[in-house]
Amino acid sequence: MLAVARFSSCRWPPLFVASYVVVRPCDPQIMVALVAAVCLLVEAVIAKNVIDVELDFFTQFAPMWIFIAYLVSGLHDRASEIAFIAVIILATAAVLVLYAV
Repeated sequence: MLAVARFSSCRWPPLFVASYVVVRPCDPQIMVALVAAVCLLVEAVIAKNVIDVELDFFTQFAPMWIFIAYLVSGLHDRASEIAFIAVIILATAAVLVLYAV
């Protein structure tokens, strides 16, 4: 079902509201921070409940260290955002695999 809403402050184009949500791009720092936070939570849950090991201080916070490196680097374009997100995910996976072995 498609509904049309018109606002007095907007003359053109009219706002079409449908059953889907349009996601607006957010700040690169927020996206990298969200990925780091999710990786920290996943790492903690898997290490505690699946692998049953206690991670040391440095490896436990590996996604956070990479996020801090992202903030310090000053690179805030789209390519560096994708690169740091990939590094955070790969580092989290590497820590979990190394502790699982």
